[in-house]
Amino acid sequence: GLVPLDGLNLGGSSMTDAEVKTALENNADTNTVTDAQLTDIATISAKQNQLTAGSNITIVGDVISASISGGVSDITVVENVTELRAFTVAPSDGDLFHIKGHTVEGIGDGLIKWVNSSTETDNNGTYFKATTITTGRFIRVLDCANEVDIEMFGGYASSTFESTPAYDNALDYLVSIGGGQLLFPFRGDDYFIVTEAQYLTRDYSNIVIKGSGKNRTKIFIDSSGYQQTTGRGVFVNIGSGTDGLTIENLDVLVDEAAIQNAFVYGFVCSQVGDFKNIKVTNVKFRNEAKADSELGVTFFNLYRDVLDTNDTDFVENVTIKDNDVAIYGNSIYGIHTLRKVIGASIKNNIIELKAYVGASQSYNAIGWYGDSERFIIKENILVSSGHAPIGASMCRFSVISDNWVYATSDANSNTETGIEIERKATHGSTGNGSNSMDVHGNHVFNCPTGIWVTHRGTDIAGNNTKDIWIHHNFIYD
Repeated sequence: GLVPLDGLNLGGSSMTDAEVKTALENNADTNTVTDAQLTDIATISAKQNQLTAGSNITIVGDVISASISGGVSDITVVENVTELRAFTVAPSDGDLFHIKGHTVEGIGDGLIKWVNSSTETDNNGTYFKATTITTGRFIRVLDCANEVDIEMFGGYASSTFESTPAYDNALDYLVSIGGGQLLFPFRGDDYFIVTEAQYLTRDYSNIVIKGSGKNRTKIFIDSSGYQQTTGRGVFVNIGSGTDGLTIENLDVLVDEAAIQNAFVYGFVCSQVGDFKNIKVTNVKFRNEAKADSELGVTFFNLYRDVLDTNDTDFVENVTIKDNDVAIYGNSIYGIHTLRKVIGASIKNNIIELKAYVGASQSYNAIGWYGDSERFIIKENILVSSGHAPIGASMCRFSVISDNWVYATSDANSNTETGIEIERKATHGSTGNGSNSMDVHGNHVFNCPTGIWVTHRGTDIAGNNTKDIWIHHNFIYD
């Protein structure tokens, strides 16, 4: 029954075929070893670092025992978390179990430890409660305490399997321990997530949501049935106080074909409070709006439902870089702000907005409004049938440079200008005009006005748009 395993990694060192053979033949029931049991040994050893060179391995039924430093550890192999919850008698404190998969074999597998004293809430990923045992929990053994993947919580890539509970539970776990990474492994299919009726807000401080790359990790957001009065479809809703959130290396596809009069966001920060150090990079964002859709769709939205008249809430240090965005519909934005943002870098994004036939309007590929300062919009490619591909209102001490801006020439285009710098009273709390801005090196195509500096709204002494340096731009009809 022994099958040689080339360079089997058992813990901190590599056991040769001969060492594996010797370890097994030192035990009485060597002749009963099956190929499946050898696979279990390899899986447990390589992933959990339980065995080292020279270990003795015993297999009796479903129990694998290994002599390791500090004594003998028994690892019981079980099929899934359902078997763990079916235990009616508490295991001994410290007993180890290997689950072949959370729900599906090979997905969400790993080492589990029984802890007698634990009373943690069952979160279906890192803590599991046996149904009839009050005290004591099965606790997942993690290689890194602050790194989990969605498969550990029962999610997996399938266009027909909903991974929403796994997504929520994994994020709640990371929030509870003060942050960490949530990984979406590449499996060749979409992760299917349904937005909650009232979209969830969290303090995402120190959390990274990470896939394995654009065009590899794909997350499908189903917001079907949403109405503007009951909620919004959203993938990440950034809660007040968040300091340090990164989203990177994945695709987000929103299907809002069935939604009417709703708002759908990829990433949104619309709550009262301060937010710092937000980063979205290497994300591909698409929607599937139909020709009769009436949606407001935005890739990244820093917005306040009610304008902050006291100018006390702000967003600080935002990076939006290397993203690929295409949105089709009505009342659409690429990147939109309507609150005070201090320090932002918007670089090397590709953003395309297209209004459908009969749509009333689309807006900015990048719309930066609301008493913001010290930002740079640079080296982006922007294609839009909206009002202005780049709009900055009531902004200060900032740079817009080296962007390629295209207005579509289709019948639905309502583009008035390529780059707009303005003061508009509804875009900020103080009425400050835009000032001290450098606009250079931009290429603007097919816009009735290439660059427009304007002052709109009630005059406020000393707060007009001023000190705008426009130089070395290229305007093409």
